[in-house]
Amino acid sequence: MNPEDLYPRFAEGPRENRSTLFWAWNGRLEKGELSRQIGEFAKAGLGGFLMHSRDGLETAYLGEEWDGAVRHSVDEAKRLGLEAWLYDEDRWPSGSCGGRISSLEEGRYALKGLTLEVCPGGFGEGGGGEPLRAAYAARVEGHDILSCRRTEPGEPLRDGETLLLVRFETSGGSEWFNGSPPPDNLNPDTVGHFLASTHGHYASYLKGEFGGAVPAIFTDEPSLADRHARFPANRGWIPWSRGMEDFYAGLGYGDIYETLPYLYFNGSRSPEVRFRYWHCLALRFEETFSGQIGKWCRREGLQFSGHYLQEDKTGLSTRVNGSIMPHYVH
Repeated sequence: MNPEDLYPRFAEGPRENRSTLFWAWNGRLEKGELSRQIGEFAKAGLGGFLMHSRDGLETAYLGEEWDGAVRHSVDEAKRLGLEAWLYDEDRWPSGSCGGRISSLEEGRYALKGLTLEVCPGGFGEGGGGEPLRAAYAARVEGHDILSCRRTEPGEPLRDGETLLLVRFETSGGSEWFNGSPPPDNLNPDTVGHFLASTHGHYASYLKGEFGGAVPAIFTDEPSLADRHARFPANRGWIPWSRGMEDFYAGLGYGDIYETLPYLYFNGSRSPEVRFRYWHCLALRFEETFSGQIGKWCRREGLQFSGHYLQEDKTGLSTRVNGSIMPHYVH
């Protein structure tokens, strides 16, 4: 094919082959201004836009005025032959519905973690906080663990041993989530509430546009180990959730508490313990978040799009998601 024949196919290609831009909604949403900007997108030859809540938004997220702006923008997109993509969160990361989900039922759907406190002097230094899940007597040197055994609070330590206390705790609130904690995306009920409050909300007045003027919804950097999590400063933590002990055991990995300190410290069993933990987390997160949302979107005729936190960095992507690529199946 001659270049002269090829160029028009790029210049005048169908809208689904053109760029769709992130459109920052970061002020007061006024229909006249929305129409003006959408008109400019059409003149520039774009294929569509993605309505993205950003810092500075002055219109209440998912409120009546917000919904009116979304509906108006979709109608304008249809009139001009553009695509209007939805975005599933107030800013990011996705999963909290602007902090509403994690504030429900006294934090039942808020981010959870297994915290570990190091108490060199014994149990007297480790009191307070959430109920204990496990206690250990261990010999530790810096980041290395040389030996470890389960114990009970109050039992005497042997020479050279340090007490390790593990608790199941809920993150505190964060300004980024409008005062609420990050969401517990390992809990299928959390994601179910998120789906009903966000995707279901849009379906209530846009379902007839799904697969047409509204082809997709974008999820943005959902994660498990959010940097906005708030746990006591003297305790390390890892993501966890209710029911995870059974999920872990169901993979044939036994009782996670038997070897848990090897996750936090470097020791002879650490490679095995860490593999099992992160494998468990990766499977659970895929199932509860992407699997559940992908199934809903397929049923409703809506494409599920997005990207995941730290996907370009192997180590960090494991820390915050378990594994990235399995999510993209959905």
